[in-house]
Order: sequence, then C-alpha cells, then structure tokens
Amino acid sequence: MNIPTATLQRASGILLHITSLPSRYGVGDFGDEARVFVDFLSEAAQKLWQVLPLAPTGYGNSPYSSYSAFAISPLLLSVEMLCNRGYIHQEELGTVPEFPTDRVDYQAASAYKYALFTAAYHRFRTQAGQQEQTEFTEFCKREQHWLDDFAMFMALKKLFGNKPWNEWEEPIRLRNREAMARYATALADDIRLQQYLQFECHRQWCSLKAYAAERSVKIIGDIPIFLAYDSADVWANRPMFRLRSDGSPEVVTGVPPDYFSEKGQLWGNPHYDWKAMAADDFSWWKLRFARMFALYDLVRIDHFRGFEASYEIKSGAPDATKGRWKKVPGKQMFTSLVRHFGALHVLAEDLGMITEGVHELRRHFRFPGMRVLQFGYGSGEPDNYFLPHNFTPDSIVYTGTHDNDTTVGWYTALPDDQQRFLHEYLRTTGADNVCRALVREALASTAVLAIVPMQDILALGTEARMNLPGRPDDNWEYRLARETLHEHATWLRFLAYLYNR
Repeated sequence: MNIPTATLQRASGILLHITSLPSRYGVGDFGDEARVFVDFLSEAAQKLWQVLPLAPTGYGNSPYSSYSAFAISPLLLSVEMLCNRGYIHQEELGTVPEFPTDRVDYQAASAYKYALFTAAYHRFRTQAGQQEQTEFTEFCKREQHWLDDFAMFMALKKLFGNKPWNEWEEPIRLRNREAMARYATALADDIRLQQYLQFECHRQWCSLKAYAAERSVKIIGDIPIFLAYDSADVWANRPMFRLRSDGSPEVVTGVPPDYFSEKGQLWGNPHYDWKAMAADDFSWWKLRFARMFALYDLVRIDHFRGFEASYEIKSGAPDATKGRWKKVPGKQMFTSLVRHFGALHVLAEDLGMITEGVHELRRHFRFPGMRVLQFGYGSGEPDNYFLPHNFTPDSIVYTGTHDNDTTVGWYTALPDDQQRFLHEYLRTTGADNVCRALVREALASTAVLAIVPMQDILALGTEARMNLPGRPDDNWEYRLARETLHEHATWLRFLAYLYNR
C-alpha cells in the first residue's frame, strides 16, 4: 500500500496547556489570555502551540485520565465570553474568590465556574435566538455518536454521588433498554445541560483555533491511547474492552520500571479487545481520530508504543513490576485509517522501552518520532539516540516533556560527571545558561519540529514542573504569570530566523 505523507515544514513552538494560562477565575481558559498567548507566539515567530488533552478530567485532575475520549472539559470555558453573549450577567459573578495565581486549585475553580455555567445554560435555553438554537441542534445531531452517551453518563454520575459507573444500580450500569429510557426522561434537563456545555466548549475552542490560524499558529493536540475505566466510552462500549462479566477489568495498563519510576507506572486503564475492534474495521478509532483531526492541526499520539504491543498487568496488582507485553494490530489499524482519511497528520510519542518493531511501525507510516534532550545529555554517552548529532529529520525534539522535570530542575539534580559531559557538549556553564543553550540546541537541530515547554523558556525550576509520573496528587497545577511573556519574544524570533524555523 502506498502511504501518503503529511508534509511538515521546519518549525518550532511552545508546549503550554490551556489550564496553565493566567485567568481571574482560577484556571486557564479559551478566552482573552489564550489570545494573548497566541499573539506572543506570533511575535516570537513560533508556528506551533502544543496543548495537553482538552478532555474533562477525573481522578487526580490528569488530562490523561478522562471521562471521555471525545468531550472537552467545561472547566476551560471562558466566563467572559459567556458574559459577552449575555448568558452570564456581571452581577452573577459576585465576589470572585482569591484563587492562587501560581497554581490551579481545581476544586475551587470547578465549584465557582460550574455554578455560573448552570445559570448560563438556563438563560440560553430561554433566551437564545433561532440561529443559535439551530446551531445547537445541529451540533447535537452531528456529535450524537458520543455526545448522547457522555451527557447521560455525566448526569448519572451526579445522580449517584459521583460514584464510578460500575457502582451504579445494575439496570443502568448494564444499560438495560428500559432503564436507559427511564433515566433519559428523569434526567433530561441535566443531560441537556451537558450537551449545552459541550456546544459552548466546541465553539469557544474553534474560535480560538481560528484566531491562531489567522496568525499562522498551528495547534498540536494530544490523544491518550488508553481510556479511564470510569468513562462514558467504557460504560457505553463494554464489548470493545477486556472486561469480566461483572464489568471489572481482566487486565490493566501501565509500563514496566523505567527512567521515571523504579516500580513502573500502574495506570490502571482497561485494555482494548483488539479482536473485536478489528472485526468492525476499527470504526471507533475512526470516529475518535476524526474528532481529533477536527479539533487540532496535528495530533500527537501519547504512548505510541502501545500500538505495537501493550503492557498487561493483572487487575489488582500493587504495582507495574509484574506484567507482560502483548502484540497489538497497530499496523492493521493505521492501514485502515489511511484508507479512510488519506494522509494522517500524526506525531508519535515513541519514548520508553522502544523495540525495533515500534520503530518499524512508525517509519512504515512515516510518523515523526520524539527526541528529548534531557534523555541524551543525562546519559554521558556520545552514541545516545537523544543527542542532536544522532537525530534524523523525521523527529520532533523537546528539551523536556510534560512528564519531565523542568530543564533547570533536571540539571540541578544531575550527577557531577553528567553535568561535566553536558558542559563539554554545550560549551556553557551554569543552570540558566544550560537552559538557554538547550533551547537553542533544540531549534538548531535537524529535527523537523522543535517544541519547548514554556517553563524552559522562562528557565523555571522544579517548582514549575507540570507532572511527576507515579505521583497521585499535586500534578497539572502550573500557572503562567502574566508579565513573563513578551520579554522573550525577540530572542525566540531571532532563533527561529537563525535556524530557519
């Protein structure tokens, strides 16, 4: 089969999640500050903005553990944009709580914003004009294949005190037809609220994406390979997953011990039933990728390794030290996706325990793979795959990812011999100088795309780390200070010019 290639031009950009943007309401959103950040990217000649998954988060506030593979988190909605439409009144804002400015307090921000969103929904229902009502109806019809199940799932979670779906009453847990009809009627208003919030999320995000496109900034989105067990997708599609008759997982996901964790990472997601998915020609994956391609310009597949083989851990195991790799029909699935979509605008996160089979799968479909500078310089070995002189052009280089410490924090913790190797390679000294040197090294490399976390542009320490894999709490909370942007634009613009990005 001839594999069409998604053409990428040499470019650079910044990794910063929406939640990390400044905001008066405790968490970054799709409003004015997002446009300020796009303006900064344009001023700095950065053509890419990479975000983490936009999905509604569950336990631990992780965007990689979501209630839906298709939905957008309403927490990202801009209160001001709803005010401008007349669906929230200024007097309803009340006294805005004193939210932290340096981190996200998810619980406090959610409590405040969702009360406003409920008021906005009721006003939309009674006051929206015919055009908006028609747009809402058309959105619900177009996205029905996931939206109906998600809206009911969230309404049911509220009804059952936020318990996971496997603890609901048996008839609705098993989606008995009579129970589904009964609850659909009883919860009609809550279901409609969830549909409305997704409608607003969709149009606010599309507006922001269009604003970025007008300034030649493309959005890189993120698609986690696995789904949370407590999600609308698993509840509504149990035959697609390896579940027991009572709905509990046979095996769960994770990775064995590696750079990030000596006991591995026990993610706990259920595994897919790949035989069932192959039997219907991967129709669910086609729907999922269609949604991602509509939301983003490029899609980064998190844990791409899992499409060649997945790590299975017995359900109930205390950690990920004992498990097994099992082959996955990834080549068959991507072949089907290529037939369906043509060129796939996909980037592969091929980090971790990577085999030649993973490399072959990525190269076969011509997906660029990832290189992380921290992994290269930390080894002290000149033949390291992650050092710039070993790159190939079909790469995306990062100083670090959302799972790494910041470059300053990482450098500070390096043993003396690795620091010496780093300084010899970069011909520099000092933590701040090292941070700038790594940013420059990334943009100078042969990798077609270079992405730098905002924390490394600002040379921030470990206190600004976004995520520590294996730690259940205190992740995903980093916030960007308003005054720290434009002073860096001239430097970044010069680097983009110098290295033809």
